[in-house]
Amino acid sequence: MMNQMHMNGISMMTICIVGLLLFLLVLVAIVYTVIRAIVKKESKENTAIDILKTSYAKGEINEDEYRNRLNILKETN
Repeated sequence: MMNQMHMNGISMMTICIVGLLLFLLVLVAIVYTVIRAIVKKESKENTAIDILKTSYAKGEINEDEYRNRLNILKETN
């Protein structure tokens, strides 16, 4: 009888530890996904501005067009 109670205690402790680990795993996955989405959004915005800067530096667009497009990009954020 004593062995059965001891085994049940170990089983319950194991279940609690596994449950806690699963909870932490899900929490880490959610945080990772949110951070990745934020970083990805910022990199897209920077990419459009970087392309615009490169076009201006190459002389493909004039200063007025550069400023107009830059304002449009900043307004859409």
